[in-house]
Amino acid sequence: MLIFLYGQDTFRSRHKLHELVEKFRREVDPAGMNIQTLPAAKLEAGEFRAAATASPFMAKKRLVVVENLLQTKRAKLQAAMLETLRDLSHDELVLIFWDEWQPEKISKRGTTPAQQLFTLLAEQRYAQEFRPLTPMEMASWVAEQVQLRGGKIVAQAARLLADCVGADSWRAHSEMEKLLAFAGKLPITPAMVTELVEPPTYSR
Repeated sequence: MLIFLYGQDTFRSRHKLHELVEKFRREVDPAGMNIQTLPAAKLEAGEFRAAATASPFMAKKRLVVVENLLQTKRAKLQAAMLETLRDLSHDELVLIFWDEWQPEKISKRGTTPAQQLFTLLAEQRYAQEFRPLTPMEMASWVAEQVQLRGGKIVAQAARLLADCVGADSWRAHSEMEKLLAFAGKLPITPAMVTELVEPPTYSR
């Protein structure tokens, strides 16, 4: 299985990566002996091939995570890994590519190794782009995340918080944690958001 997580909203993509790794650990490899993370900045092509073709140890599958392969400017590494991916069998492998790379920075179709890699990865069944949330999407996401943490938030408070944080889901997460601790068992109200969260600043 080949999974591609990418885009500007790195909080949500990181959260998704964490969910997938924990699911693999829970269902396949509780000891974590078949889980390997490879940062592309320090990766060599041979190291990736060895990790991707190794047999699982006392488990049905291995999980290999490659971080920021597209973000790096190492064209030779990208070309070598592209060749490996085309020949790779995924019968015993779950391969996740996580990347901060933003597709608008480069043409999706092209001849460079980065362009070809993106085309290959983005066409996978389990490719997911994490774009910045719109204000409405952020308000919905805030409400959902508060509920998942066992709290409650008034709809107007969720919209107000979304207005304060914009598309910054890292800050939204931090502010939610602060508000949940302050509210305790009470719902988060607009007054709490006004009191605890720095309002947005607009340039003239």
